[in-house]
Amino acid sequence: MTAKVFNETVFICDRNMHWVSLQVRRLLDHLKIPVINLSSDTPLRSAWSRIHNTPKIIIHWECKDRIGGAIIEELLEISPKFDIDERLIVITSETQAEDEVYFKELGIHNVVYMPNMKSEIKNGLRQIKDCLLNPSSINVKREKLWRKVLHSLDLLRPGTDPDLVERISQQIEKAGILDQHQSARYFYGKGLLAHFSEGSESAEDFYKKALGLDANYYPAKLKMIELMIANGSHRAALDSLRMLQRRNKNNISRLVKIGEIHQQLNDAQKGEHYYRVALSKDANCGSALNGLATLRFEQGRLEESRDLLAKSATASKVASTLNQKGIHLVKQEKYEEALSHYSKAQYVLPQQDKSPMLFYNMGLCYSRWGKVDMAKQFLQLALIKEPNYKKARRLLEQITPKAI
Repeated sequence: MTAKVFNETVFICDRNMHWVSLQVRRLLDHLKIPVINLSSDTPLRSAWSRIHNTPKIIIHWECKDRIGGAIIEELLEISPKFDIDERLIVITSETQAEDEVYFKELGIHNVVYMPNMKSEIKNGLRQIKDCLLNPSSINVKREKLWRKVLHSLDLLRPGTDPDLVERISQQIEKAGILDQHQSARYFYGKGLLAHFSEGSESAEDFYKKALGLDANYYPAKLKMIELMIANGSHRAALDSLRMLQRRNKNNISRLVKIGEIHQQLNDAQKGEHYYRVALSKDANCGSALNGLATLRFEQGRLEESRDLLAKSATASKVASTLNQKGIHLVKQEKYEEALSHYSKAQYVLPQQDKSPMLFYNMGLCYSRWGKVDMAKQFLQLALIKEPNYKKARRLLEQITPKAI
């Protein structure tokens, strides 16, 4: 049965008796706006098919079960194109300096400050009403255009149609006119395009220009850190991430990134520490669960790895990583080691994430090793999961003798 799609406003706030919840519900009732209440610990990914058409999502930032930043990070991971400028309203009643940094990192503009004082509540409710009812301003439309352009740039991959690349380049210039070609995001966009078409050195120059205009422009900082990692400067990347972390200790994706770098440096203890800190802020964080599961897999603690992946809504990313490692071993003709790796992967991955690629790669490994009967079995499994898997069918036909 297909889940019913809701068009109501979604309001995320812990405990219906919290004063913020009561005030906002009273306003929505007065405006005759239908609403769905979700507690902060509800995984948005599991509810997304039902709520993705909602006109507005209102989040109380100081939720206790899961902080507002964790909810928004999950939202943007699920739907990078989500119109955060127009569809998201954040209500904060106890703002800290660290929160202000977090708002900028997440790109949130509709922040309503509503301390628990009569005059402040009245003013806050008036702002919420404006956010709910008023059409977009020119500035919001500008933000939407830039969000669309930057999302298109993030999707660029090798093999992208050159005509599409040219159209995206024109979109950058069109959006740049709104900023007089002198904003941090303009040079950041130019950097993303340059990275795709010219390489990292040209991109770095643009990112530096972006940071020259706005030293705190978070997306450019992240790209500079990515370049450090790509160049093998993991320690410099960690130093940069820690500097950002001192300004805001709650950014969950950054905690996971620090954990991943420590894992790449074979420092499992520190990697685990940062994954656990991320999970203390969001028990449903798929990337932290995946990182910890990968650590346990590498340590041979398969039961723990399996339990962690069972909790992760993004275990398919681990499946892809494990597949790539197996492919590398097959290319080195380490067939027995590759099959041991694939067997462990098959054990720890949830049923839905045992992709046909895993079975195909096991079949390929057996075929390269000269064990044709075993190869056939795994290729047939791949085709059961995906009947149109052309590579699996082609290999199966190659290793199956034709009747005379």
